[in-house]
Amino acid sequence: MPQETKHINFLWCSLAGLRCLRVVPVHTMYDKKRVDQYADIDENGYLKWLPKPMPSVSLSRACISLPAHEDTPSPDSGVPFVGDICLQLEDPMSNLMCLPWRPKHFMGAVRMLDPISHAPWSLCPRSCLARILEKAQARHGISFRVGFELEFALATIDGKFDDRHTYSSARAFDVESSLLDDLCDTLYSMGIVVEQLHKESAPGQFELVLGHLPAMEAVDGLLLAREAVAAVAYRHQRRVTLLPKFLPEYAGNGCHVHLSLWKNGINILSLSGATIRPGSLDGVLDVYTTLSGFSSLNETFRQFLGGLVALLPALMCFTTPTPNSFRRLQPGAWAGAFQGWGIANKEVPLRLPVQTLEDGLFTNVEVKLCDSTANPHIALAAILSAGLVGVDLAATLSEADFAESFAALPAPLDVDPGQLTYAERTRRKIKELPREWSTAKACLMSPEGKGLRELLGEDMVRACVAIRESEWAALGGIRLEEEIDLLFDRY
Repeated sequence: MPQETKHINFLWCSLAGLRCLRVVPVHTMYDKKRVDQYADIDENGYLKWLPKPMPSVSLSRACISLPAHEDTPSPDSGVPFVGDICLQLEDPMSNLMCLPWRPKHFMGAVRMLDPISHAPWSLCPRSCLARILEKAQARHGISFRVGFELEFALATIDGKFDDRHTYSSARAFDVESSLLDDLCDTLYSMGIVVEQLHKESAPGQFELVLGHLPAMEAVDGLLLAREAVAAVAYRHQRRVTLLPKFLPEYAGNGCHVHLSLWKNGINILSLSGATIRPGSLDGVLDVYTTLSGFSSLNETFRQFLGGLVALLPALMCFTTPTPNSFRRLQPGAWAGAFQGWGIANKEVPLRLPVQTLEDGLFTNVEVKLCDSTANPHIALAAILSAGLVGVDLAATLSEADFAESFAALPAPLDVDPGQLTYAERTRRKIKELPREWSTAKACLMSPEGKGLRELLGEDMVRACVAIRESEWAALGGIRLEEEIDLLFDRY
């Protein structure tokens, strides 16, 4: 870290999904009184960190339970109004990221620790995800790689949208080319891989497809990417929002999750289905028409996907948790409004994209039921936990009993469920996802949701539910225009 570094930025995301920051001047970490704790200047004049506990700052416990609409802690969250936690940077400090828009600032994601025991706090989002990842590895030898689709909308300072172009329009890049080029350069300089960038369907809306990484690195990178989007937009005199429903007549912003399961260094999804020739449509069309890919899915992945499908309604408490989220989850909005999964089906919440690659027909599952009002560490922890419920259950039951359980994988949906009549959906046992918070919460608190609650932890579930219920009480009945005015710049 160069000597001209002036500030360390402690970054975290609240349980309400808001990005938060504490900025600490570097000189307070290596002044006369604290040099033995953290840092020193080496012979070349550079700051070096000593093999001591990582730098930390204190934060009131109550701050983690603040909802998005006000600075008043949620009273039923179980979070005490008395006492602090430690926000500690990750070891090694080399993981700190230089901010191109503030070159004398370095930023890093923090974990939340008990100040006495230094154990992870039960409401630390990063520690929650780390615990789930450890359990997946210990119980089943599974690890995960994750990539995100980050959707955002750009507006003028007075809230107008200069760009009125449609999905994937080339002309849209003429309007915002300077900003988008600057954004990509900024992300590249931070080591964040952009696999694709394209225009989305709403005015001013674009999507960044971020490269896949090990799960924790992917979520930390997503937070940094959101910081970059906001900073670059401001530099170009633009407002930016990640709010799911920011215009009433358009589908809105999602934050879709692509994840793959790995075992012994192999992507187990790549073991599913027949290998097809690059560029050949024959095998792909066969999947569409006969669904042959379904029967040949890897067994562990079938169990994981079965848990995900079964717990989709409960997952909404963590992945699409706000009134604004629910406004987006409509038929025909590319988000998936019905419970189920499909192969290359854009109108289901869980989609297996088809790959014309030599290494297999499938490489990842896309979870469309996620947006940027969610805390991304908690959202991913909940998604992985739901899948692990299926894998865990299969390990305790016979094959016949698991096939009769709630986590058994149903047949994939090969049509847009929203185009079917109610009678046809009933015949095919296609259920609509919850339209109200109370329904999603009831699914979480049901017997089927017990495994998900246990994996996430009682304290985490209680706090998340209480925070979101306070938001629903305050925002659930207001007009969309009022909601947008309040939350546009907060997300």
